Amino acid sequence: MGRMLLLQKAQGTAFEGFVLIKSVAVRQNVKGADYLDLVLADAGGEAVAKLWDYSRENHGVYDAGDVIKVRGQITLWKDNEQLKVERIRYAAPDEADMNDLVPCAPVDPQSAYASILQTVTAFSDEQIKRLVLEVLKNNRDQLLYYPAAVKLHHATRGGLLHHTLSILKLAKSVVAAYPQLNGDLVYAGVILHDIGKLRELDADELGLAGAYTTEGQLLGHINLGISEIAATAKALGIPREKS
Repeated sequence: MGRMLLLQKAQGTAFEGFVLIKSVAVRQNVKGADYLDLVLADAGGEAVAKLWDYSRENHGVYDAGDVIKVRGQITLWKDNEQLKVERIRYAAPDEADMNDLVPCAPVDPQSAYASILQTVTAFSDEQIKRLVLEVLKNNRDQLLYYPAAVKLHHATRGGLLHHTLSILKLAKSVVAAYPQLNGDLVYAGVILHDIGKLRELDADELGLAGAYTTEGQLLGHINLGISEIAATAKALGIPREKS
């Protein structure tokens, strides 16, 4: 990784901004006083940080994955940048720009979801429309932040929607070139082809997938997706051949 965006925006050696905690531990210095030993990160990179004279009462308690606001000074330790944190607090909801904290898809998740929804509402087959809309509705919250992979393609916040929207645009070109194709079926298959990744990947609301779930390792996203689509169709009373 490169240099943190926080440090690129610093005024001289002074920094202030929002970051993500990658790791945190309470340690003691040679005099037995507590300090916070942290690794802070944003979309640009990461750095080791210290909060000396740490007090739970004065500074709060923090965990890996927390989004915080920090202020302090850039110092050097063994020729590497190290951050001396002077002030720290939790970020308020929606206070930080996620694009500055973690790698994000180049499309707005809300807009991508709305675009996909618009395609589905135009389906002429009412049963397929109901099925796809129900699956999308049931998974909306996760779809807005889920990556498409742990690594490799679209492993970013909102990456799954970005990937789906990209393939959907390609599918529309194919259907335009081959009008004999059933567009509803083609688009439905594209929109739902990776829905099982919501259960295959273990991802948090920051859009970071650290590992595969147990069922993801044992079954894979294809089987998980088929299972969810079939269960949703059954609940809606949609014939099996349509799912």
